[in-house]
Amino acid sequence: MRRSFVGILMFLSICSGQKDYVLMDDMELNLETYEYFFGENAEKRASVAAISEYKLWDNNKTDGKWMIPYAFDGGVIEIVRSKILDALKDFESNVCLKFAEATNNEAEFILFTSESCSAGVGRSSSRRVNIAEGFCEKKGNIHHEIMHALGFFHEHQRPDRNQHVRIHYGHIRPGLDINFKRMKRTTIDSRRVEYDYNSVLHYSSTAGARQKGAMTITKLDGTEINGQRDFMSEKDIKQLNLLYRCPGFLECTDSIASTTCELNARKGYCFRKASQMYELCRMTCGFCSCEDKPVCSRHTKTECYQPETRAKMIAVCPVMCGYCGKGCFDANESTCAENYSISKGCDVNGYHMAYSCPKTCGYCVGV
Repeated sequence: MRRSFVGILMFLSICSGQKDYVLMDDMELNLETYEYFFGENAEKRASVAAISEYKLWDNNKTDGKWMIPYAFDGGVIEIVRSKILDALKDFESNVCLKFAEATNNEAEFILFTSESCSAGVGRSSSRRVNIAEGFCEKKGNIHHEIMHALGFFHEHQRPDRNQHVRIHYGHIRPGLDINFKRMKRTTIDSRRVEYDYNSVLHYSSTAGARQKGAMTITKLDGTEINGQRDFMSEKDIKQLNLLYRCPGFLECTDSIASTTCELNARKGYCFRKASQMYELCRMTCGFCSCEDKPVCSRHTKTECYQPETRAKMIAVCPVMCGYCGKGCFDANESTCAENYSISKGCDVNGYHMAYSCPKTCGYCVGV
């Protein structure tokens, strides 16, 4: 999306036949999606990934790749089609995604049009990617819009952006402040990928300026950001792979929002709901270096605390037992230390000590 295409730098509601949506700069959000992220109940929700995972194109996997159907509107001329297809190959080469022409049987697909320079955000939004001839058919622009369709907001809207950039609101054209809105952690999860000034989704320093040359967004030291539109950055590609859980990026990561995992960890779920948290929040719970063996399905959690079976269960079922990572903690550290001292170890009242004081007893693994 070129910054010179002023017509898309606006915030308005559009009603086109049956399609109602809100346009935030170049991001199309249908009314349901807009309400989800910006409505009065948005603060109560915990979404995931670069955006909520219900917006991912991960409902059809073939040969290890997520299949994403697409189609072209009749108004897209051949030279622009060729550039779009070339950009799709870049995603296929760098991410576990495969784009295929939509069939009549597919209700959801990405529709490429030439109406403007904008895109729906994620699978459950408008599902349109608009690439206007003469304005945004440069490869980086096409990457930018496709990344929106894959579920990404702009980089400068990350929850942690104030640690990296400064927004100069006095220089922003009236009515465009919404495009510089910082999202909440319940909306965007960047998968612990570092802030990226070089992201193809980052604004340039003069984006949305009220007058030529005015800076609307800079690095904290006042340095200009060029907002490159050449190619997806390395961090863009990394975050895409993490978001779509691609091979090589699954060794140890949370499969839902890190913010949600951290909240659940604070509730003690790494211990109380270890099996579920192992699947959903492996990194946050510290489960990366230990795992349950298949034989665990034949055991019960009670065996974890019984003296005669405890050692075996620690070895083969540390996650189920709550002895792994952050799931392994004392119910009360001072009480556990006192009981340990009085009993000179954990053998006396062993069941209780194994259940309530695994850290003091030295039963924790993967920490």
